[in-house]
Amino acid sequence: MAFCVTPQSLSAWLSANIGGMGIKDKLKNVRVNQKLIQDFLLAGKQMIHNEGELHITVKRGEPYDSWAVPKLGAQTPGLRLKNSFPFLPSKYPGYAHRRTLGFQEGISTDGNKDILKSGCKTYVFDFEKPKHKP
Repeated sequence: MAFCVTPQSLSAWLSANIGGMGIKDKLKNVRVNQKLIQDFLLAGKQMIHNEGELHITVKRGEPYDSWAVPKLGAQTPGLRLKNSFPFLPSKYPGYAHRRTLGFQEGISTDGNKDILKSGCKTYVFDFEKPKHKP
């Protein structure tokens, strides 16, 4: 099975899969998340066809900036960073940001207020194009 576009809100996926691990050590948290991003890129690369893309959206600010998503993509053989753009929740009807613990009355913000403050960025990766020799 091959897909043209594989959208993935990575911060939400990572939070759901490791956020609950309660990693308080910042360096360990960054390394674990980077490993998951690398694994996602390697697996995703196998699921898209030659004209396809992988989209990874992460929240801006720490610790997310330390994950260095563009660098990890550049280190993935055969992939390149095609472009990036601000993530706009309004373009995805029904999208509502949630923290690791989900929505908690009195603690969580409604809708997407939390991510609208700091912003999110979507990175688009595709296959490296072969270099033609003159």
